[in-house]
Amino acid sequence: MRIALTHPYCWPYVQRGGERLFADLTRYLASRGHDVVTVSAGPERGSRLEDGVLAVRHRALNSPRLARHDIDQPVTYLPQAAWSLRRHKPDVVHGMFHLDGVAARLAGRRPYVVHVQGMPSRQVAERRRVHARLLPYSMGRAAAVIAVSRAAANQLAADFGLEARPVLNGVFTDDFRRAPGADRSDTPTILFPGDPDDPRKRIDVLATAVEQLLPSWPGLRLSIAAPPSPDVAARLHARLGPALELLDVASPSEMPAAYARAWVTCLPAVREAFGLVFIESLAAGTPAVGIRDGGVPEVLGEPAWLAAPDDPADLAAALHRALTAQRESRLEDMCVELARPFDWSARGPAFEALYEEVTAAAGR
Repeated sequence: MRIALTHPYCWPYVQRGGERLFADLTRYLASRGHDVVTVSAGPERGSRLEDGVLAVRHRALNSPRLARHDIDQPVTYLPQAAWSLRRHKPDVVHGMFHLDGVAARLAGRRPYVVHVQGMPSRQVAERRRVHARLLPYSMGRAAAVIAVSRAAANQLAADFGLEARPVLNGVFTDDFRRAPGADRSDTPTILFPGDPDDPRKRIDVLATAVEQLLPSWPGLRLSIAAPPSPDVAARLHARLGPALELLDVASPSEMPAAYARAWVTCLPAVREAFGLVFIESLAAGTPAVGIRDGGVPEVLGEPAWLAAPDDPADLAAALHRALTAQRESRLEDMCVELARPFDWSARGPAFEALYEEVTAAAGR
């Protein structure tokens, strides 16, 4: 099948969940023998996605820069994306950003499906008037609208009246498998894998939970993978002192080692639609602690490792349970088993089945 995947940004130049899914789904589909073309804006015309083993044609488009905040790259790349789709004539277009159905319609390409990343919000959408106006056009003739979790699909229905299918993301779990002989840290370590400068990720809630744990876990460290801003770093140093460790992980390829070294991974973010980092950590044999909010409970298979949103005491209790679990001999195997249903070998066929369904309905 000839499949076109579109997204206004591309991994690894932008490192968010949607861009990661764009790259990983491409890799999976190409490995299954599909004829895949990917279309995104920048960074270089004609550049290829990672993993040069796969025969993927990547069309990198120039995107004009405009001053208005609501006419941004996801809007300005659409005409060129439409031209590329018209040229390549795919059997199905998978628009992996909520406005990408516009490009498919401008190109006259049907069927197309639209993927909504994250937890949708009408309040946020209405702050970008151009996005709000284009959204109905993007989804109006989509053969299917996809959300990354049941929670995200429910939010789409509540805020926009749109019916979406929850199709959970995949992870190449073997990429995160702990290497033989890789040692855990000698001291109890909690890894924070998110953006410490993003208020939604709740680094300060985690810092409070760590402060509560320090008396019962001597030597406990909070390791932050991405470098925080100077202001955030200073605030965390003032609160945690030597219990704070800034790793400055330079690239995604270094994250498996960070997971393998930690005792627990924790991302106390609210409104998290899925949370790839939880699966990555579990695949490395490391417990993961998250929040009972958004799609996280659908992903994190151990209820004892969930906490209430914005509740440092409850988060500290969940972290204590996960840290204590390191004493269990089968913990690593249990974590790997929790990650297994999210491997691309298990999740990828759902995307293929969707493409087959919509192309059959369209008589392709």
